[in-house]
Amino acid sequence: MVRRSPRWRAAKEEIDHVAMFAEEAKRIVRNSGLLMAYRKGTGLLLAANQSPLAGELLNEAGLRCAQAYVALGHNDRLSALEIAAKHARLAYTGHFWTATPCGGEPIRLAPGDEYFSSITVATSIEQMRDPIPDRIG
Repeated sequence: MVRRSPRWRAAKEEIDHVAMFAEEAKRIVRNSGLLMAYRKGTGLLLAANQSPLAGELLNEAGLRCAQAYVALGHNDRLSALEIAAKHARLAYTGHFWTATPCGGEPIRLAPGDEYFSSITVATSIEQMRDPIPDRIG
């Protein structure tokens, strides 16, 4: 007879700290950009910075999130998300994304860019719903 532990241990899932940090930083820039565009009555272009420096800074921020995650001894996704959100609030998000109010729809979007029309901006702010971009690059 084999003895088994009464405690069930779930398999640890692989957590991508860089992607979590990137999504939290993007959410911060998107929300502040939507408020700015709403006040001006325009659309919003959320542009991703694809430079090598931005990639290095993003990887470095993800590494800091992973170190904090390990140091605290957590093993769940919610804790990793809280750590990424904390680091994103403290980081300068201008390295990664730029929110620009724009009057009309852009002709082309680069990969990672998002465009929100003025109607989508107003609806998102007035109804407090999650913003869904009209076009994604």
